[in-house]
Amino acid sequence: MSTKIPNGFRLAEGTDLDAFKQTVRDAVDPLRDQEDLMLLAVETAKFVDSHWLAGEPIPAGAAATA
Repeated sequence: MSTKIPNGFRLAEGTDLDAFKQTVRDAVDPLRDQEDLMLLAVETAKFVDSHWLAGEPIPAGAAATA
């Protein structure tokens, strides 16, 4: 099995892996949180729209609960 990772990067010798992972996490977490919020907004809107278009009652506080 090959250990090559195409277009990958190698960490410099002596790099603290835990510190590096935390740095990446600090950069990525806010972006992931923003994407999660957008996905939640879209899915909540779909849920409410599908109930409204079907003539079904929309649960009170559906968006607030989400």
